[in-house]
Amino acid sequence: MAPNVAERLLTEIPEFAETLRKALRPFRFKATATSGGIGIDGDSVAVSLASRILERIAKMRGTTEQAQLQETIAFEIDYALRHDLVFRLKGMIYPIRPMSLSQVAYMNSLLSQHEQMVIGIGPTGSGKTHLAIAAAISLLSDNLIKQIIVTRPHVLMEGEAETTGSRSETQYDEQFYLIKTSFMSSWAMRATKK
Repeated sequence: MAPNVAERLLTEIPEFAETLRKALRPFRFKATATSGGIGIDGDSVAVSLASRILERIAKMRGTTEQAQLQETIAFEIDYALRHDLVFRLKGMIYPIRPMSLSQVAYMNSLLSQHEQMVIGIGPTGSGKTHLAIAAAISLLSDNLIKQIIVTRPHVLMEGEAETTGSRSETQYDEQFYLIKTSFMSSWAMRATKK
C-alpha cells in the first residue's frame, strides 16, 4: 500500500485502526506505518485479512467515510469466511464453512496439536457441537485420537426453555443419527480405498 495512504489511515483516522481491530477479533494484529507502506504483525488470519482490507481501501482512492470503511471491512471478512477460511477436513464429505471469525479461532484450537483441552462457550445453536464433531471426525480419520464420545444433555440448557414446545426429545437423536451416518459413510469410503 502506498505510504501516504497508510499514514493517512493510521494518523488522520484513529478510529479506523480500532474499528479494524474490533472486526478481526478474536485474532490480533498490529499495523504500523513504515517508509514503504504499512507493516502488519500478529496472528496469520488477522494479518492476511488486514492486508486485504487495507489494499482494498487504498484502491478506493482516498475515500474515508466511516460507513464505507465498515462496509469494506465487512465485505472482506464475509468473502474470506465463504472462500478462504473454509476447512476441508479428512473424513468429512463436505467442507466446514465457519460463520464467524470466532468459529475460525475455535476450529483452529480444536485442530491444534498443542491444545490439551478446548472449551467452547456460546449460546444454543452457535455451532459449538457441529465444529467439535467435525474436528473429532477429522482427528479420528488421521488416527490422532482413538474414539469419539458423543453425549447429549438430559436437562434443558439455558435459552432452551422457550423452544421446548417446538423441540422434540428426539431432535438430539436425529442430530446424532446424522453425525453417525456422515461418519460411517466417510469411514466406509476410507475402508474401500485401502
